[in-house]
This record gives sequence, C-alpha cells and structure tokens, in this order.
Amino acid sequence: MIFLAAQDGNAVMYPSVETTWSRMMKSQVQNEMLRGYTKLKKCEFDDAAVIFASIIKQFPDNPDAHTGYGSALYWLGNLNAAFKEFEKAISLDENHAEAHILRGISYSIRGKYNSAEEDFLYALKISPWRGDIYMNLGSLYAVMGDMQKSLSYYRRSVQIDRQSPLFRFQLAKALIALGRDDDAESELRHAIFIHPAYEDAVFELARLHDRNDRPNDATSLYRRAIRLKPGDSVARFFLSNILYREERRKEFKKAISPAFQIAPPNDKGGMSMGLSYSRKKPSDNKKQEEDKSEKKGQGGSNTEESSYPKIEELLDRIPSDHDVKLRFEMIETPRSKLEIVALSERKPQGKMASAMKKPDLKYTKREFVLRASDINTRESEIKKIQKETEDLIRNVSKNNDLKININLDSTPSDSVPRGDRNNTANIPDSDSENTAKYIPRNVGNDMGLWIYGEGWLDDVSEMLDLMSEENENSTEFRLVRGLGYLLMGETELALRDFSGKGPIMALGRSAAYTASGEFEKAADACREALAAEPNNKIAAQNLKWLTEKPEGNKNKLSGIKNAIQ
Repeated sequence: MIFLAAQDGNAVMYPSVETTWSRMMKSQVQNEMLRGYTKLKKCEFDDAAVIFASIIKQFPDNPDAHTGYGSALYWLGNLNAAFKEFEKAISLDENHAEAHILRGISYSIRGKYNSAEEDFLYALKISPWRGDIYMNLGSLYAVMGDMQKSLSYYRRSVQIDRQSPLFRFQLAKALIALGRDDDAESELRHAIFIHPAYEDAVFELARLHDRNDRPNDATSLYRRAIRLKPGDSVARFFLSNILYREERRKEFKKAISPAFQIAPPNDKGGMSMGLSYSRKKPSDNKKQEEDKSEKKGQGGSNTEESSYPKIEELLDRIPSDHDVKLRFEMIETPRSKLEIVALSERKPQGKMASAMKKPDLKYTKREFVLRASDINTRESEIKKIQKETEDLIRNVSKNNDLKININLDSTPSDSVPRGDRNNTANIPDSDSENTAKYIPRNVGNDMGLWIYGEGWLDDVSEMLDLMSEENENSTEFRLVRGLGYLLMGETELALRDFSGKGPIMALGRSAAYTASGEFEKAADACREALAAEPNNKIAAQNLKWLTEKPEGNKNKLSGIKNAIQ
C-alpha cells in the first residue's frame, strides 16, 4: 500500500500498483527464502542463518525471514536469540502459525508448559489442518502427565497425515506408556513400512518384542537397527544381553565390541562420538566433607563440575579443517525420581518413565556447529561453547541428579571460505549430503521429538534393574551390565564391572575412562587390549584418537565469521 497526503492533512490510502521492479524483488526474496529453507533441511544451519539474516537486513518486517532465522539460531544452540526472533515474527504477524509453534517448543524446553500450550492452541486455531501442531500438543500433555489427552492428540495427528512416520512413532510411544503393546506394534510397523530406514522405530519395535519375551524377533530387529546406525550402542547393549543369555559367544563379541569405540570413523572421512556422564547427589557425609573443604578454601563446590571432561578437550582433538556438529543434552531430575527401586516395587515402564511424565524433570538441549577455520578461530569458538555448557551445568541444583549426553560428528570440509551474514556472495551452494542422523522432515518442524528424545534411558535403566547379581562371575554378564552403566553415565559402576582381564574388558575400561575424562588411563587400557590382541582394530583406533592431537590445516582456510554475532 502507498500513502498520499490529502488536503485536509489526513492520509488517504490507495491500492499500490505492482511494478516490474517490485515483482522482481518479490521473486528474489522468495528464491532466497527457498534457499534458506533448503539449507535448514540439509542441517546446514550456519549457512541458513546467513541467508535469513541477509533477507532481514533488506526486509526487516518479513515475519517468515525472522522465523527462518530463529530456526537456524535454535539449531546452532542459541535458544535465547532464537526465541527473540520468534517473538519478532509474532509481533509482525500475530497469526503466524509457524512462529507460534516454534515459540511454543522453546517455551516447553524451558519448562514453561502453560505458555507452550497457549502458543500451540493458538496455532491450531490458525492452521487446524496441521498435524504437527497436534503432535506437539500430544507431546506437551505427555510430559505434563495426562497420557489419555496426549493419546487423543497423537491420534488426531495421524488422522490428518497417515503417511507421517514421525506421527505414528509418537503415537506408538504413548500407547506403550499406556500398556497397549499390540496397538503400539501396529503403529511401529506402519511407520517402518512408510520409512524403512527409520531406525528409532526399528529399535522401539525391537524393544517391544524384547519386553514381551520374543528374543528371535527382537534379535533380528536389533541387528537391523545396528545396520542402519552402527554407532547405536544402546541397540548393541540389548542385542548383547540376548546373545549372552543364549550363550552365543562369538556373536556376542562381534556385537558388543563396537559399543566401546570412542571415535568411530564416519562415512565422510571424519569421526563420530557419543558419550554420557552423570552426577549423583552426594551423600550427607560426603556433603559435609565438601562443605568443610570449601570453608578451608579448597574449592569443594567445584568437585562435581570437575567430574565432567571438558568439551574443549574433546573438540581440540578434531582437525580444524573439519566441520563439526555437536549436540549437548542435559536431563535434571530430583534425586527421588531416579532412585533404584526393589523388583517388587518396579513399575512396568521403569524408573525413568514416571520421571519423564512429571513437569519437574528438566530437559535442556543445545546444538553447535563449527565450520572449518584456522586454528585461532577454532580455539575461540571452542572456548565459547565450553563457557556456555559450563554455565548450564553450574546452574543445575546441587540437590538434583544430572545426566549429560554428548554427540559429536565431524567431516572434512571443502576448501571454500564461507561468508558472513552481511555478504551472501561468498556462500557457495552445497550439493554435499548432510551428515546428521535421520529425523523425519515431513512436518512443519522436526523439533517435536523433545518429549521422548531420551526414552532409551528408561529402557536401559529398566534392564539394569532386572539384571540379577547371581551371574557376576560371568565375563559376558559383567560386560553387558558394565555397558549399561556406561550408557547411563555411571562410570564408576561400569569400571567395577570392567575390572576383569581380556581385550573386551580393556576396551570397556577405555570407554569408561574417556567418559570420566581420564584420558591417560583410557589410553593405557587401549594398550592393554592391544597387548592381549594385537590386531584389535577398535583398540588401535581408540588409542590413535586418544594420543594423537591433530594440528589441522593452519593455512588452508582463513576462517569463518559465525552467523551469530
């Protein structure tokens, strides 16, 4: 619209005339928006941020650009900045459904469930045909403990889009929580039929068979899950448990050994890693000792923080000419929610299930992207990540238990420097495949999995509860249980089970010591494994990663200006 001044001083509005120039500009913005969303789909979040930021610079009142920019910032780990972009988009267009959905997800991650519900319901009034809104509401009501209401919203999402594997997976998880395994199996099979490579659904169906004492079906599906994602150590844990019980020793060794690989090479020539850590609330006696040491000036308050390996020590081992994607997740729960209960008191869904349904559980997720750069730029960016994660840990209540999961992927980069947010001319188009793990992308956003994203914790902890101690003399039993403790971040208990002789025991110790940040001991354990079995490729790879710090390419790239200034 254009405004003309009338003689009486009042403004008179006339419909604007679309010119050739305005049509060209409109077409250009649409093309750039499409390019930005394509980058988001490929998980090239920093490139997407640059594109959307450039659009905002030219058209600051474009709500779609602010929503896209906020989405990129979210996945780059800057949740606060992302939230501001969603707020800006809503201020420009209060009926922008996508912005309300994304702001609702941001609220939910912060534990502000009522505000999240308001945003989701408002978005539903605007776009009642969107199944992802129903899915997000189903997830929200699940975490608030209303499983029946959650189930009805999940069902509605599937009715709207019957070809969404994600919607069916979420519905299956709710059905399992309600003990309706037959219905859940049907939904999982349908999700896998729609998307055969959906590893989460394959794994969940394997768990369903395993819990219902169908080991042959479970074994087949665990193997399939591992073929899809060889680094799925949780699937290896459950597969190894079945193989141990059936005394299939050769298959057992082949299944469990890769679970202790610290930095397995990925298909892009880089490395991948997944580690877990935990902090337990100290006992009263230990707390008194820490209080005394703090009074003496010995820094007792830092004891728990020091038990975590520094993320910068992990990132320092990645060559600077590699692109790196890091996912950092924390689950904070009151001590009582994670207490191990007696077998007679155990609930069917395990000790984590009840905690996952209560609002007092706090789940925090950050994702970071480091593009290939010179050494100084890489070190500066690593320090920023280290500070942010340290601040997150420091803000956790000392009275709560804490679980941390870290997933890292790196890939060798191309040799073209990336531009900054003010210069899109230097940003090359990329035809490279994205290295992120598969997540169904056929909904408005792919962040709906925040509610059940850590369901495997429930599965592992439940199995650990079921494991009796009568077989403690069995090497295979201790390897399986030790792996379970390792996955839960219980490194001390894992090391106790890995105290035996043999190359696999030594591999277990190398992984457990790495998880606790004791890298020298981890390297020694690798050497012990190699002494017992000189051709052990996993031990050799672990030792190489632990002892060789790559210097990267100092002159290949001039560095990247982060999209988040």
